[in-house]
Amino acid sequence: MPLPTTPCPSCGRAFFASAMRFHAPQCAAKQAAMLVPCPACGVHMPGAELSMHMAKTCKEAKDRIAQASDSRRGGPQGGRSPATPPAKPLPILPQESDGRVPCAVCGRKFNPDRIAKHQFVCSTAKRQSSARKR
Repeated sequence: MPLPTTPCPSCGRAFFASAMRFHAPQCAAKQAAMLVPCPACGVHMPGAELSMHMAKTCKEAKDRIAQASDSRRGGPQGGRSPATPPAKPLPILPQESDGRVPCAVCGRKFNPDRIAKHQFVCSTAKRQSSARKR
């Protein structure tokens, strides 16, 4: 018997093509409703809402970004005026055919429930390494 070869776009598991029409809608709904912790504050929320939470409402994520930029610039104001807005959060790219999402910073691919945490860590590490080079 042949092995299943069609990857699910949500979870990445392989299925037979005939079974995918049943699995895909259920899996997508499950992935969107799965509770994941915010990497900055630890609050659990549906994975579909994590990106918006980190961009708009997560005070800890904003504080970490501000601390990283302050240490890079050498002071609490960091050489910028208080009216200058902080850097925009990174977008979460769409899923690829294998069900994984590429990182906007390094290009590595991750499951949809892990990409927000990875991008947060990856962007912070990239900023810190670029600050050391200066």
